[in-house]
Amino acid sequence: MHELPLVFFTVLGSSAAGLFLIAYISKKLGQIDEQQLRNANILALILMLVGLGIGGLHVGQPLRFFNMLLGVGRSPMSNEAFLSGVFTGFAFATVALTIMKKWRGLREICNLFTVIFGLAFVWSIPQVLPYSNNC
Repeated sequence: MHELPLVFFTVLGSSAAGLFLIAYISKKLGQIDEQQLRNANILALILMLVGLGIGGLHVGQPLRFFNMLLGVGRSPMSNEAFLSGVFTGFAFATVALTIMKKWRGLREICNLFTVIFGLAFVWSIPQVLPYSNNC
């Protein structure tokens, strides 16, 4: 049961990344309109924030999260933490720009980077699992 927060973090974070990807592709193919894209992006951001909140319960002392970032490039867990933060940052920027209905070009770029970093975040998740099973 002590790993349950990580399960929620993994499932909700991956779902958020997948939703951003599917909504982005659907919009590019003309299958959904701006309102549907906005709703999907908001839902995806909420999923990611809930996942991060629950995942934070797994870290013994939440302020030590920042210590994990010291190992970016060397530690799979640090890479996952970093990529989840970058993904969430771009997701927040995408949703904020969508709600404000300004800077369409910047919003498109943010949405693309959200998808890219979301996929990188999902890729980073299984990189951590072999190490956590050896504890």
